[in-house]
Amino acid sequence: MSTPYYVAAYQSACRRYAEGCKDDHWEEWREKIGEIRAAWKWSVAGMLTQLDTNNPEIWHALGDAFWSGRGIERDVEQAEEWFRKAALAGHGPSMVSLGLLLRLDGRKPEELAESVQWFRRAADLGDGGGMTWLGFTYRDGKGVPVDERQAVDWFIKAYAAGSKNAADLAGRLLSYQPENHLEAVGWLQIAVEEGNELSNYSLALIYENRESPAYNPEEAFRCWSLLAERVRGDIRFQAMFTLARCCRDGIGTERNRQEAKRWLDHLMTLVPKEKADYRYAAKLRKEIDEDLF
Repeated sequence: MSTPYYVAAYQSACRRYAEGCKDDHWEEWREKIGEIRAAWKWSVAGMLTQLDTNNPEIWHALGDAFWSGRGIERDVEQAEEWFRKAALAGHGPSMVSLGLLLRLDGRKPEELAESVQWFRRAADLGDGGGMTWLGFTYRDGKGVPVDERQAVDWFIKAYAAGSKNAADLAGRLLSYQPENHLEAVGWLQIAVEEGNELSNYSLALIYENRESPAYNPEEAFRCWSLLAERVRGDIRFQAMFTLARCCRDGIGTERNRQEAKRWLDHLMTLVPKEKADYRYAAKLRKEIDEDLF
């Protein structure tokens, strides 16, 4: 069945908004937000004229619009009503959305239990989102007792169902216990292959842990190098600082103090002087200079 026209327009506006939020060119994106809001309003108005078509995709999109306040005034009760209507009609994504809405903080125990039921029903339909949220449910103990192994198993099932990010979720949860590190490495490597660069962060922490059965300083250095080159923000700064220490001490690479200073100099050009990252880098660079003399 093809996606209804107004639903497709609404989804397109949502994708444009999500892409804009990731964009570095904030001023340009802010100019487009008016167009996106107009598209939301137009598409929601169109969907409201098609309620007699009894199409769960329309009900689901309306639930999303009411929940997020996109194109219409926010109304959580209306959102729940539309999600429930579509979920009862067998629409998997609506089952997941209804479960999420019921899972909100402050909800009653019976509502948390119902959220688990909806995630399970979606999972039974093969919905990767339902499987992923069952993983979160067992990880966090919302509506069920905490069970990290069950959580990992649901993340693994979600990955098999097509939810690529679930490989990282499984790997990260496994990474918290050293006895699970070898299994964690396998899933985190899959996550990197799927394009999740940040999975290298969890891999680096495992590889540099001397108590880990997966201890491998050379691989840790490689992961930190990838993070320093490809990601942004605090993790990139941490990666640069760690690479400088590795180069100074010869951990995972040949000892090279000039290379250590190069990483620190690069870090200090990117970080404002008032940030702790800058102060740590400046202190380490001073220590290296003093050691040279």
